Amino acid sequence: MTYNWNDILIVGDSFCSDRLSETDWPQALTCKLSNNEYDRTRIPNGAGFDGASWWSTRRCLMKELNKSIPKVIIFCHTEKMRIPSDYDYALNHRSVEIRELIPKQKKVMPEDLAKAAEGFYNHLLSHEFQDWTMRQWFHEIDWIMNKHQIEKVIHLYSFPDWHNKPLYKFKHGVTIMDPLYNYHKLNTDIERFPNHFNNYENVQFATFLFDIIENYPGHGAIYDKKIFE
Repeated sequence: MTYNWNDILIVGDSFCSDRLSETDWPQALTCKLSNNEYDRTRIPNGAGFDGASWWSTRRCLMKELNKSIPKVIIFCHTEKMRIPSDYDYALNHRSVEIRELIPKQKKVMPEDLAKAAEGFYNHLLSHEFQDWTMRQWFHEIDWIMNKHQIEKVIHLYSFPDWHNKPLYKFKHGVTIMDPLYNYHKLNTDIERFPNHFNNYENVQFATFLFDIIENYPGHGAIYDKKIFE
């Protein structure tokens, strides 16, 4: 089945933030699903927020749904301990430690914000609360996807939970059990890895998702095989 470009929405964290180059998996997948040639002026709908909490993903989702209702939505769900920000700041354990506010821009975190975030992690963080809020977000996603009758939904976990398993198995959509973190690569001064994959892996991952969407097993399905085999 061929979709229109605007039928496809991809939202999440840094595992889907790079989407401009031909080999970036969101670009490669959207071109493949819509049967379009690569056009550097055209970017897949949605966004990936480097280092930011799931709150940024939610805000993006709501804005996109207000514009139009897609037929295919792909989520890259981030880890639960990040601090929400209406400015989509990267506020997580690592960014606070190295005082880096916007990773791709290497923007230094202001001193007062860094101290506030450190205080949160040192004195206020409740693992139980963070777990609960993320579960409520997942419940809300199921409700939203059902409300709008989204045809095909893919749920990817960027990181494993503390017990090395996802927090939640979605009722509306296909849940991929293999966390993306298992394959991640970190950018260096010498080499950059878009979406934490090399170019070949990005294209391979786009093909993996295309096959699931084309042969959609139905809502509530669990994919428990390895992503890269």
